[in-house]
Amino acid sequence: MVDSANIYREQQKACALELMEKALAILVVVDDSHADCYLQQAIDTCMESPRMEFPDDEIWDKVDELPHLTERALFLHRQNGFGVDQIAKRLGIEPKEAAERLSCGLNLVRAPASVAEH
Repeated sequence: MVDSANIYREQQKACALELMEKALAILVVVDDSHADCYLQQAIDTCMESPRMEFPDDEIWDKVDELPHLTERALFLHRQNGFGVDQIAKRLGIEPKEAAERLSCGLNLVRAPASVAEH
């Protein structure tokens, strides 16, 4: 039997996480305090995000230079296993844009060190 209360809680949680992502994107643009870091931690805690392991053949040094939504797409994919459609829904963008942002992020971290520095 389907637990309708649990389904409702999961839907509410998904909605809250989408709103938190939108708030995070705004804070990144307009606020130079640490509020965005705290909100990011809250999102990861709500999602029960596993601690991410960085593959040896990937270079993550320049990820902080990515545009916010590109960085979030990459982390949602790597850390939580989200696909393009899930990333798009969470970030409030079109699937095509999510795919482009994810591709850009993956290209950056997969690039050899000599290419990533240019």
